[in-house]
Amino acid sequence: MVQRADPTAPARTLARTPVLRLDRTVTIAVAAAVALGVSACSSAGGSRSANVSTPATSAPVASITTARPQSATGPTGSQPAPSGAGSSQAAGTSPSAGNPPAVPAGGAYLGAWINPAGPAGVGPAGELAQLPAFEQATASHPAIIGLYAGFQSPAPMAALEAISAAGAIPLLAWSCAPVGAVSSGVYDSTVRNYALSLKSLGHPIFLRWFWEMNLPTRSSSSCLGTDGAPGFVQAWIHIWSIFHEVGATNVAFVWCPGVGGTAPFTPFFPGTAYVDWIAADGYDRHHLGAEGFATVFAAWYDTYASSSKPLMVAETGATASDQSQYVGGLAQTLPSSFPAVKAVVYFDADGPNGNWSLTPAGLAAFKMVASAQYFSA
Repeated sequence: MVQRADPTAPARTLARTPVLRLDRTVTIAVAAAVALGVSACSSAGGSRSANVSTPATSAPVASITTARPQSATGPTGSQPAPSGAGSSQAAGTSPSAGNPPAVPAGGAYLGAWINPAGPAGVGPAGELAQLPAFEQATASHPAIIGLYAGFQSPAPMAALEAISAAGAIPLLAWSCAPVGAVSSGVYDSTVRNYALSLKSLGHPIFLRWFWEMNLPTRSSSSCLGTDGAPGFVQAWIHIWSIFHEVGATNVAFVWCPGVGGTAPFTPFFPGTAYVDWIAADGYDRHHLGAEGFATVFAAWYDTYASSSKPLMVAETGATASDQSQYVGGLAQTLPSSFPAVKAVVYFDADGPNGNWSLTPAGLAAFKMVASAQYFSA
């Protein structure tokens, strides 16, 4: 097991090796690190702020190569949907965008946002530079790789293309904007350009707009204003409609509240016609170990498990004290108690409400979970 130091804790001296030699070769070349202007602000415990508006420039990311196969089919549901929803091609558009991410027939995707080195502003190029060490330490290739981007920043296409070329699926967290302005069309040009950019990727991608909208944070308050949950729903549907108008059929919309506390989330649900995956962010803030996952996500799961949509845990983590038990517990908890959860993404980074970065013991637990057949999607 290769170990690495946490820069925020000088006492740790072991480091993840930058050299990766597994049964498959992974090569990452990063031309330059970029700052997206994303502030490290947590609502559920470790998440970045959903309110990011600083423009950024793209830095070239040369390549990531693995042998993971790319899926070709997308999620399905029995709920009625507007014209073009859930189909591989919206009316009057080119089919070249391809299909959205497939729903695993059995088991679940296992992924991560990887930035243990920090700081938050390192950007996609700097984050992807840390992927070989993560893969070396866990003897695995994440099926999903998380990225964060500001609302008015260009889509990080170089990073998205590198992730797709590796056979992984990008999970792009796209920050919020004032929902009233979104619904009234103020940002239509921004949204349309973003949709066209993601369509041009030509590979499956998860898009998580305005995550943790239900939590009382500075970022969510500034974007919700006085419009509240109804305003969020209107803005969500407006963005969804533009993406479908341009034929971005490869984009799966991931609705993602923060859970595990007392903040209600059901008023913010746009409806199954406008959502491809139902997700949640939740952290083991009370150091519950192997029982933590079930405690944090039970209420959310009970609410949506019978939905026609697949479920995703888009962010989760535990601190060093019980991290190995929390992560290791996923191997039993998901198959037995959370079978509708089809994707889990670990937040491997320091956050303002806790350091969720994987410790050597946490990396070993992740390696064990990743080796399970259930997480081979």
